[in-house]
Amino acid sequence: MAVYDKGWYRASPVIVQNVALTARGLATRLMRRGRAFRRALEELEQSQWFSREEFEALQNERLAALIHHCHAKVPYYRRVMRERGLRPEDITTVADLHKLPFLTKDIVRTEGDALLPEDLGRFGVYRSKTSGTTGTPLKLVRDVRSITTEYAFVWRLWRSFGHELSDRRTIVRGDFVVPPTETRPPYWRHNFAERQLIASMLHLSPRTARDYFEAWRKFNPRSLEVFPSGGDYLARLALEQNIDAHFDFVLTSSEPIPPDMRRNIEDTFSCKVIDYYGQAERVSFAMECPEHTGLHVAPEYGVTELVEPEGDAPEGMREIVGTPFINYSMPLIRYRTGDLTRPLDVECPCGRKMPLIAPIETRVGGNVILPDGRCVSYLALTRVFGPLGNIRRSQVIQDRVDHMLVKVVPGADFSGDDAESIRSGIKTVLAADVSVDIELLEDIPIEKSGKLRWFISELEGDGPDQR
Repeated sequence: MAVYDKGWYRASPVIVQNVALTARGLATRLMRRGRAFRRALEELEQSQWFSREEFEALQNERLAALIHHCHAKVPYYRRVMRERGLRPEDITTVADLHKLPFLTKDIVRTEGDALLPEDLGRFGVYRSKTSGTTGTPLKLVRDVRSITTEYAFVWRLWRSFGHELSDRRTIVRGDFVVPPTETRPPYWRHNFAERQLIASMLHLSPRTARDYFEAWRKFNPRSLEVFPSGGDYLARLALEQNIDAHFDFVLTSSEPIPPDMRRNIEDTFSCKVIDYYGQAERVSFAMECPEHTGLHVAPEYGVTELVEPEGDAPEGMREIVGTPFINYSMPLIRYRTGDLTRPLDVECPCGRKMPLIAPIETRVGGNVILPDGRCVSYLALTRVFGPLGNIRRSQVIQDRVDHMLVKVVPGADFSGDDAESIRSGIKTVLAADVSVDIELLEDIPIEKSGKLRWFISELEGDGPDQR
């Protein structure tokens, strides 16, 4: 449980909450920025320039070590390998990985502790859950080494753009650092140990927007770390209220970021968006580079396979399946993420030889299903909303193959013409005769995770949910 989820934190004055967050920041700084972290970051900054042959050798070596660990200490994999007549010597390269079955969310839920090493200790181990927006939450286990290594991968990305560890950063994600009942600023708290201003997404609205931007002007952060939908919302508020705000970088993850949303953020804040892909399960990692050619899949993180999706998916899409090297406390081998992308067979001008994939578009069950049987990525719909400046927040719900409900928090100048643009735009983009109802609301609540699920399919599930 995070410090801000505790009753004593919520009941404390702001100065005590700042002290608590700073104390937590000191602890995480020791873990995330200590000797192990710096060594991992230094190694990653060197290995990102490996040749394909060097990456292949590295992956084979780490995979063989992982398989030996799983066979010796993890009951689930020992049983699976015995049932298939496999020994660790049968899986020594990435090409051998297909001999093991896929791992699914249902298997993780069912097997539970059988996926944990028999010698797993009580200390230095952290237990968490996924958000559960696509079903029952998964119980996950990580260790200090895994957390430290993950942090090094993220900072390798940011440093490649010139963002340094010592730079100030403001964060507006799923951190409920301000009690929900608070009605007056400050709607943010300080983590002085890591030079962070952590703001509450829950309290952000047209009424409070100027308070947020004024706090950032005084704090003068170099970057804004935010979910893509939150960054787009902030940009729209800034434009609507004529607020002049700038960041050197906007750091995004955890949701797909459509081109229109990226452009809105970059144009409004006069900056570059830096995006990366990961999941709560931490099985695959992919990052942008300064060339923005696509997402570089990190071979040092684990093996990432692109396989034929299960269920409906747009043509040419592949599902990401991950086998991570970084977490021996709960190894997930050939884990089906449900996230969909497209492979890119191009050379990146940056010189990195890591495989390239297109930005994550959706996940299985996060697609628009049409009356004629076609399946379209929900991101196609974002082209309708990108040009509309009179919308503060929106959400699309498909409840039938021939019907969509669009929830809209209108701007001051929203009119019937905007509503008609939404209806006609959706029909044009989908090339289908679907009916569209529009519901005007004062607000659309965000999830407990701090995200706003922009598209919800009541036909196939709950839409995309990445880390």
